[in-house]
Amino acid sequence: MAIIGVFTVPKLEAINLIKNLNDDDFCFICSKIDQIKFSRGKESLISLGLWETGRLFNERYEMRWKLNNESYKITILTEMDELPQIPNEINYEQTDDSWDTSEVKIKLWGLYKDYNSCAKGFLEVRIPHFLDYPDPKDNQWKSDDKAIINGVNYLKDGITLYTRFKEVANA
Repeated sequence: MAIIGVFTVPKLEAINLIKNLNDDDFCFICSKIDQIKFSRGKESLISLGLWETGRLFNERYEMRWKLNNESYKITILTEMDELPQIPNEINYEQTDDSWDTSEVKIKLWGLYKDYNSCAKGFLEVRIPHFLDYPDPKDNQWKSDDKAIINGVNYLKDGITLYTRFKEVANA
């Protein structure tokens, strides 16, 4: 079973919602028109503030946000039986639809390179700088590692409508 919850909250409430999540083992991707940040750890995200769009994810659920004027539209995706830790005062809409799911592995660009600690990251020849991905949960990157994101496709009538990220891992 898959659940999708959608709600809109003011900026400050969106930041407080993230602060109140009890799990620090999140990866997040934040993006602006000219910049992207991909990292691990709730505290890193809070220190940045919420960007225009982003997603916070772990094994249990994913929270996406998009700035719309002075509030954020937040979407939560999970395969759990209920939505995680949403304060009672937030009114949210939960889909009653039945969703099919399938596991997916999303390949990320580049091979990991460490040049004697003076430069390290994922190198892709077509991109003129290193790519920085968070370390896998249980270890660190080694030379020539490839990165993937484990995820879940949410399907309706055999068509993928959402892909929920779960974890960055070594391919």
